[in-house]
Amino acid sequence: MNTNHAQKAVEHLQNPEMEYRPQNYWGWLENISPEETARQVREMARAGLGGYVMHARGGLEVPYMGKEWTDSVRAMVEEGNKYGMLSIVDDEHGWPSGFGAGKVNGKGEDYWLKFLLCEEKPAAGLQAVAGDKSTLGLYRFAADGDAAPIPVDTAYLAAHPQEAIIRVYYGESRYYVDNMSSRVTDAFIEASYEDYKKKAGDLFGKGLFGVFSDEPQTARYATPWSIDLPELFQARYGYSLMENLPAVFYEKGDYQKLRYDLFTLMQECFTNHYAKKLCDWCEQHGLAFMGHTCLEDNFYDQIRCAIGTMPFYAHMTIPGIDWLSRIGLCNMTILQVTSVAAQTGKKRVLCEMYGCAGWNISMEELKWISQWQNVLGINLQLQHLGLYSLKGSRKREYPASLFFQQPWWGDYRVYNDYFARLSKLLSESRSEADILLLHPIKSAWVLYNGNDSAPVQELDRRFQALTDRLLAHQYDFHYGDETLLQELGAVEDGALRLGEMRYHTVLLPDMVSIDSTTLSLLEAFLAQGGRVIAAGDLPTLVDGVRCPDLAQRLAAVAKPGEERFLAVLEQELPPRVVTAFPVDGSEPGDIFCMSRVYEGARYYYLVNNSLEHAVDCRIETASGAALYPYECTCGTLAETPLDTGRVRLEPAGSLVLFEGPSSDGPAAAGAGQVQLMRTQTLRGSFAVQAASPNALTLDYCALSFDGEHYEAPANHLEIQDRLIKEAKNQPIWLKFTFRCKEIPEGDVFLVVEEPQKQRITVNGMLLSAAPAGYYLDRSFEKLPVAGMLRTGENEIILAREFRNPDRVYEVKNDPTIHEAEANRVTVETELESIYLLGNFRVESEGKVIEKERRAFSVAGDFTVARPHADAVIENLAVDGYPFFAGSITLEKAFELTPEDLKPGCRIIVSFTRPDAVVTKVAVNGAAPSVFLWAPYEADITAQAHAGKNTLAVTLTNSCRNLLGPHHHTAGELYSVGPFSFLKGAGSAWEDRYNLVRLGLENGIAIRVEKAL
Repeated sequence: MNTNHAQKAVEHLQNPEMEYRPQNYWGWLENISPEETARQVREMARAGLGGYVMHARGGLEVPYMGKEWTDSVRAMVEEGNKYGMLSIVDDEHGWPSGFGAGKVNGKGEDYWLKFLLCEEKPAAGLQAVAGDKSTLGLYRFAADGDAAPIPVDTAYLAAHPQEAIIRVYYGESRYYVDNMSSRVTDAFIEASYEDYKKKAGDLFGKGLFGVFSDEPQTARYATPWSIDLPELFQARYGYSLMENLPAVFYEKGDYQKLRYDLFTLMQECFTNHYAKKLCDWCEQHGLAFMGHTCLEDNFYDQIRCAIGTMPFYAHMTIPGIDWLSRIGLCNMTILQVTSVAAQTGKKRVLCEMYGCAGWNISMEELKWISQWQNVLGINLQLQHLGLYSLKGSRKREYPASLFFQQPWWGDYRVYNDYFARLSKLLSESRSEADILLLHPIKSAWVLYNGNDSAPVQELDRRFQALTDRLLAHQYDFHYGDETLLQELGAVEDGALRLGEMRYHTVLLPDMVSIDSTTLSLLEAFLAQGGRVIAAGDLPTLVDGVRCPDLAQRLAAVAKPGEERFLAVLEQELPPRVVTAFPVDGSEPGDIFCMSRVYEGARYYYLVNNSLEHAVDCRIETASGAALYPYECTCGTLAETPLDTGRVRLEPAGSLVLFEGPSSDGPAAAGAGQVQLMRTQTLRGSFAVQAASPNALTLDYCALSFDGEHYEAPANHLEIQDRLIKEAKNQPIWLKFTFRCKEIPEGDVFLVVEEPQKQRITVNGMLLSAAPAGYYLDRSFEKLPVAGMLRTGENEIILAREFRNPDRVYEVKNDPTIHEAEANRVTVETELESIYLLGNFRVESEGKVIEKERRAFSVAGDFTVARPHADAVIENLAVDGYPFFAGSITLEKAFELTPEDLKPGCRIIVSFTRPDAVVTKVAVNGAAPSVFLWAPYEADITAQAHAGKNTLAVTLTNSCRNLLGPHHHTAGELYSVGPFSFLKGAGSAWEDRYNLVRLGLENGIAIRVEKAL
């Protein structure tokens, strides 16, 4: 290929700087130390991570911000500096941010979180609460239907006992804070930010890169309130909020204006008093302010948690979102933050991703989740979660831990290198969106009444459907927040400018109200020849007030109607810079496209957002230039251009294509036709050549309070929950049993947490040997038990004191306690599974029940036996390895004929999506091909020969089958939290064990192809 801008550009992507590499959301808990902290930093560097956001979580066993904590922070920064990593601290002990580890809410009721409530009752039923301090006002329905205030005393109520009275009042939580209040944020700065400055201020900007604020909120699933609002409202608008409070809940009087004014004020308070104050403090001290709010993915919850998030993002150095679980993403959530970032010139935009996805999330699924967001502008991964320790309940805290505990950790650098290159490419190129879609959150405010969610949810549904249609048809656009338009909007030379972006087309979604500033901008924009197209109903209100001439002022807006909307866009707008539509003519949907310029070279980024279906598409660009694929895995640019007439995007597949000069040579991908000569498929039994130690998880035990009389066996967490509810410190004995068909040969270990706090006997023999290292995590200590096992039933008894502080019992037994307090409690005694580890197989009698999401269940009644020399590759988890967590290598021979290896022939090995996180295939001892995602095929022609060949496949899985959740009836969950592991009223629990597959369901195909 001729030298061009693209070739020069990609050279800068080969070894991305640390700032572009994924970050680890690193949970500090247990007994942290400087030495272990430094070791874990080295682990992250080895895996290709560029830094970490350190945060305290429940289970911390040293004082938060105490000496051990501060010493470990220094060790973290010092070790990170050796590798150029970004060290970032979270501003809170637990989450959500704002309460200063209890110091801020500890200052008194004026600092507590409050939320607005309303009830309507006969007057007689309100006499007891009329004088309550939480009562904000009492109101009666006047003759005109409006709600009129009455005195807040019992006299009126007593005189009119049957009259319907409205009471507006506030609820509160003493465990969280009012983040709309300036004085509350000042107290938070003093409690957290200034405390860090006092103890580690010399590190600011010298290795300590930034501060992360996690899920600050104004309420949680409730109408926000602050005691500061009445005075601020009166000063701002010149009328009384208190006299009109029922308008929040009733469609009476000037309710639309009241709601518009109130939510506008609340949004300003949250944005300016929280985000702006903290961002200003950080930037004055040489730190980046980073983080995200909460419940950003629909209007109704956004109102009840953060009022409206987009202006908040404008006051963050690196704004972000979070996306939890292993399910499809919400495009609106992503576009809200990436639009603001582009408009305010913020180069980096983060997402805290992968939380709650479960232990078995694959590299392919990680890629799928990330690139869906990348193509919409997210360019910094914050990987939730890296756990400092798996001790106790920590292993169940919104897994997976994407850290050294996972068996696939040694291969993780390939993944992180891929996304480091992509991150740099995206971060160092600007959005070129030319379409602005107004964001109707203020219309949602006008519709919100705190009771009936349907009107807001319908507005949200229609807006998100419009967003999804535009993306499916590959339009590049941003959202326009009306508050930001007030601050940053202008009309210049026929374009609507919003901060650093200029738009030549504005789309109006369904709207109820429009800001007067927005309306004036649109009028000026239309007057200068700008395009304004309505995709829904036009607003009838301006600033929440009915405007008689609004229709006339918007008369020049194109109103094609929903059915013709996309056709009008095709007619009126310039051709899209890039499209990738299915070649079969079907409706586009899963392919998203981006076009940008990096280092003078134009590139296109195409993503298939389907995890299940490949798409054959035709790529067309406005320029018509030749397109050269760039491979993020190895950082290379193809020498020949792509045949764009038919390009396959695999499930969760993507392409980065650089424009370059035309070429007369063969196309880079998919152009050549081949003839399939023959296929053979290797199935069934493979020889086991090597394997990590096998495991048996023991999670049922019998409880005794005297060491003699035992109850029926129960799950260990059921026993834990019962003892916490009893809130009694006492000695206990736990008896675990399992069967041995044969005694395993070689080393056998019992893996136990905190063995030093327990007296352990195996078949009546005291287990006194010192731990022989650890298994996966340093809290999983290995105790040698070879020589202590017997054929038949084996019995392991753990005797210990069950003891917790009173505060633990109080928090755990209060279902109303706010998560801010619950998230930082440390349970002293935790009853956990134990594990048998060694060279054995695990057998289970009874029926295997297949379930969705690649899961199955077995009855239990597990027996340990000596391993077989072979295993069935389709699913090793039902062939001796149900709880296995590690790597296993299987071999099988196959034959090739001289005819297969004639010139022009290729030997291809392929398989369908594996039930493993990492799959490696080697032929005849050559270096293996490593597979993290599709396509799952490789050319092995150079390694193959006529006659007998040996194929070795190494499967590496996750901690899922070892750690669970094992007993949820759904089998495999794609949204996992502590609740997923528990048995309780209404829970989807079964005693059967739910596990996921391990293997290659359809075997391995070896096909012979001949070029035509």
